[in-house]
Amino acid sequence: MNLNMLILIAFLMFSARNFILCSQDTIFVFPEKSIGQIYPTYHRLNIWDLTHTEKFPAYPHHKYPFVYEATLMTASGGKSTNEMYDEKGNHNFSILGKSIQNLLDSGLKPIIVIGNTPEALSDMPEEKGAFNANIGKPTNYKKYYDYIKSLFEYLAESFSTKVKDFQFRLYTEPDFYVWFNNGLEEYKKLYDVTLAAMREGLKNLNFAPVLHPGNFMSPSKLSDSSSTFYPWTKAIAKWLKEDYKGKFVETFDSDLEKWDLQGNAKIQSKVLVLSKGRIFSNFATDWIYFDLKFYARSSGNASDGDELGVYFNYRDDNNFVLLTFAPGNKSKVTILHKKDGAIKFSESIEPKISFHNDFKIDISYVFDTIKVKINEQPILTAFLETSGSGKIGFVNLNGKKDLIIDNIIGCKYLFVYDFYNIENFKIKGPHKIKRNELILNNSEAILDYKLPSCYKLNFKMKTDSSGEEGNDVGWLIFDYMDSNNYSAFLLNYHGYIEYKKIRQGKTIISRSSWTGLPKPYFYSNFIEIPEDFIFNNLKTGKIENGVLKLTNESYLLGYSNPLFCYEFRLRAKLKIQSNNSAFDENNLIVFNFIDSLNYWGLKIKSNDSLFLMKKIRGKEKILASAASGFDLRNFNNFDLRIGGDIDIIGDREVWNTIENNLTLIINGKKIISGVFDGDGSYGKMGFISKNDNSNLYIQNYLITYEGDSRGISPLDLHNYELINDDIVRILKINGITYALVYDTPTVSPGKIAFKANNAGGVFLSDIRISEILPFEAGALPRFPEDSIPRFSYSYYAQLQTEGDYQIGMDPKDIYNLTEEIKEEISPYFKSAKIEVAEGSIYLDKDGSIFDCSDGTELGSAWNAAIYKSSLDASLEAFTQWGYTSEELKSPTYNLFEILENLKGSTRISVAKQNQNQRRNFNAIASRNNDTLFILIYNFIPDRHSVSSNIHFILKINEVPANQKYFIEEVRIDSTHSNFFNNWLEYCKKTNINTKPGKSMYDMNVTGAYDYEILEKHWKRQKEYYKSAGDDLIKIIKSDILSRENGSVILPLHIPKNGILSLKIYPEE
Repeated sequence: MNLNMLILIAFLMFSARNFILCSQDTIFVFPEKSIGQIYPTYHRLNIWDLTHTEKFPAYPHHKYPFVYEATLMTASGGKSTNEMYDEKGNHNFSILGKSIQNLLDSGLKPIIVIGNTPEALSDMPEEKGAFNANIGKPTNYKKYYDYIKSLFEYLAESFSTKVKDFQFRLYTEPDFYVWFNNGLEEYKKLYDVTLAAMREGLKNLNFAPVLHPGNFMSPSKLSDSSSTFYPWTKAIAKWLKEDYKGKFVETFDSDLEKWDLQGNAKIQSKVLVLSKGRIFSNFATDWIYFDLKFYARSSGNASDGDELGVYFNYRDDNNFVLLTFAPGNKSKVTILHKKDGAIKFSESIEPKISFHNDFKIDISYVFDTIKVKINEQPILTAFLETSGSGKIGFVNLNGKKDLIIDNIIGCKYLFVYDFYNIENFKIKGPHKIKRNELILNNSEAILDYKLPSCYKLNFKMKTDSSGEEGNDVGWLIFDYMDSNNYSAFLLNYHGYIEYKKIRQGKTIISRSSWTGLPKPYFYSNFIEIPEDFIFNNLKTGKIENGVLKLTNESYLLGYSNPLFCYEFRLRAKLKIQSNNSAFDENNLIVFNFIDSLNYWGLKIKSNDSLFLMKKIRGKEKILASAASGFDLRNFNNFDLRIGGDIDIIGDREVWNTIENNLTLIINGKKIISGVFDGDGSYGKMGFISKNDNSNLYIQNYLITYEGDSRGISPLDLHNYELINDDIVRILKINGITYALVYDTPTVSPGKIAFKANNAGGVFLSDIRISEILPFEAGALPRFPEDSIPRFSYSYYAQLQTEGDYQIGMDPKDIYNLTEEIKEEISPYFKSAKIEVAEGSIYLDKDGSIFDCSDGTELGSAWNAAIYKSSLDASLEAFTQWGYTSEELKSPTYNLFEILENLKGSTRISVAKQNQNQRRNFNAIASRNNDTLFILIYNFIPDRHSVSSNIHFILKINEVPANQKYFIEEVRIDSTHSNFFNNWLEYCKKTNINTKPGKSMYDMNVTGAYDYEILEKHWKRQKEYYKSAGDDLIKIIKSDILSRENGSVILPLHIPKNGILSLKIYPEE
């Protein structure tokens, strides 16, 4: 044979081999191309009945060794076997505690589903849905809140070191009427109340708990043709990211979908970088009155010419208000109001403070008055003619440098009123309007305005001095139905707050406001000027490096003794500086300050002298004097105690009440102490410098209430805030919570009213109303910054091969659905994890129902295809309903045991060449050091189709040449690792049929057949299959030599709905 003949034969053999590879289905494996990690998605178990955990801890490890987590469904009750709350309001959480402990003893992590309403709290106690669970909502959200709070207090006490690792979810399929027949808005409300109770119950554990939303029903669950899967998913994701209605928070951690960009801008490191042009909000489009706060800076050193513009009430380029900020050494702020193309108002100012690269801007527009602060300091107040509603936006007016904007917080007011008339009020009794104030004299005013169900009311109020101490001054009335049915907060002359609930003319609830509330305090380190203080006469005083300098001006707390009591403590770090010692005595700490002719004070002199004095009707009297022993030209720590002194008991400071006592401590040394005659007056407190030649420096201060009474003086104008939702009423005065009352929800919010109980008058002004979501008390960001939310859905498949295509019938749908969900929620949560909380094959081809998915080889092949699609979509979990037929291992169970061998290994690349475009013939491969795992499946949904085996080539590339490899082969198909087909053959021979509507292929045999059949046939056959090992995996071993080109080629076959698992490893 000559050389040419040898070459021809070699060529023909090579061509034949390649022809065989190309003409057959081929699966290629590339061990050196890693594409991620192999992880289990099938590791969860759903438990509907809490008593089922009594079989633990041995049960799950014996039965499901691949399960690491267990979901306790309906864990808050609402199901007869899980109820923990009775009609008398008693609760007992021991059954839940035992269930959780059983899981922990089994080494399982609990996932706890709450939200189902106990029957005794439900508005539909007799209505049962799936799994006999109640589908109603709470009739009384206050009682529900208390119940859930108690539940989490129990968890905190019982599992204090472990509860942080638990996972919590709210409800199962709340968008499906057989679980929660109340709609999206009610679900949001339930979420907020549950989260608030959860946080309150776990507050002592010092961590921020996370409540994940419930699993939503996917379009694959065909029993419900009106699935709202995508709208609910997107709506909940968007809502979870928001704060409350009428308010938006923008932190620029996603894209600019909520903005209308007209220029060049981008998000970079969670800030908006505006390079050129302007950008308008799509969420604040019809705002008239509002508060707006944000941070801004320039990309380079601020210089004259850089300008940031803020639009509001913008409708078009002929109708808007524009504020411009020019930072630099000559900072400038300009306001321009244009209406119908004409300039209605224009003003520029150079504020006393300069702002440079980084500054905070606060804009408030209420009652046609715009107020602007920069770095917390007021710099502009202007009156604008009403310009109508419009958008809010930002503009780079210079374009030379990037402008950077961050942390935008805005609040829209639904209703504002400043009493230029009384057309929105129904008033009973004497009244008048003066300087935009409504003055009531022994009368009441009812606001005729339809309120949202949950709202926040802000207003200003004071009273005249007429009236008797201790008597009611005025009432803030809410939930007003008529004169015999309402709720109210009462303020009396001692400053006490009382809550009353009136029904049918009788007081059914009366509570004092101070119960259980913390002591108020006032503090500043002078990073910013607190709004609690009056600065009307502050001329040259300024803050530098955390120090306030006063020169011939006062710094007074903005209302009478803020605690309206005789016992308080003022601590401050002070020094004085004087050009002439004769002016030293003009620096004072003052208290009970009524006016410049009536006050008490402590004079401070640079020669270390101190004088306690009081001035009555302009006449000054020195009460005591002392030498401090310190250089008062340097900072010293002052501690002034009024109405008592401090006793040291052990290592604690205890306040000891001493009537009319005054004690002064400087740097820990007692300087003045004694009892002085008081006149019982109340007044302001603060600091005064009374001469241009003398300066008083304050580094920080702390004023604390120390006595038994608490309240504020109603004689001064205060800022009141009422938060009213379904179950909580919160009253704040000057930002401090003075009353917090939980009460039953009202049918409707009713109306707001004000009532004056004195002839001197109650003065009302500046009313604002904004809408909130339920439970603003708990409406902090719903997800902590470092948390990763989990969105879950249900996935059910129908084995349908004819007619219209249905979502879910193809395992690849799991990939498509998951990717679509990611797209829906990514604008709000980019790093969210997606899970299937429950899933299985739901309907057979003939329409019969599976309780626990398919128990045959079809079910295992479907799960293999589902597993690959889950990995491709980075799905976190796919929770099945069942894995076994009692003690017998199903083909699906055997699949998961095989997949456990792949856990933690590196996933490697697989490619396939299908000659017949087989849709669900594919493979998963992984590598652990030199060992390869390859799982091949062939899923065909039509179990009755005539389909022959698939003969294919498995080619493994990139392996050492001439290496001997061992192969361990496991098969799952109709004749391997499958007892179920033996059972089906037995049923066919003995003419055994299932219950009507049940599938004979259901893995849950006990649910598919009548009791008589189970007792007579199934029990005996089950023991036979078990003893014969028909349900077990069987391993076949062989070996092969790799080729010189570094590949392994295996000719293989796989039947319809078959699984072939190969473990390949080299000879050592």
